[in-house]
Amino acid sequence: MIREPAIVVSVQGDRVRVETLQKSACGHCAARSECPNGALADMGGQRTCQIEATGLDGLSPGDRVEIGLQEETLLGGAFTLYLVPLAGLVAGAGLAAASGLGEGGQLVSGVLGLAAGLGWARRCARRAQPDDLMPRILRRL
Repeated sequence: MIREPAIVVSVQGDRVRVETLQKSACGHCAARSECPNGALADMGGQRTCQIEATGLDGLSPGDRVEIGLQEETLLGGAFTLYLVPLAGLVAGAGLAAASGLGEGGQLVSGVLGLAAGLGWARRCARRAQPDDLMPRILRRL
């Protein structure tokens, strides 16, 4: 489970809006001092992000909590949103190339494959239950 500390912003029924700090991976990198991305991360300062989570009872704004998200949820979402459309693009262009179409036909087939992959990803996202994709509040801190 991926865990992150957060602060409760508002409570509406069983839904809780929390605020977390966006972190850069540069803080843990050994090449941080030589890398221009590390300098850009430092210049940006700390940014916050508000998200909705399912909550515990009795929370109020200002409470510090720990939220969590299952790794499978994150990986499944990334697979659906990134790899499926990319696979459609490659498959469309590959099928067009195998059938002997020229570059224009391969381009059109690739774009159609990408559109089909995006459509499939959208359909999967609509079928998913919102509570399954939402982080959960694990405990008070």
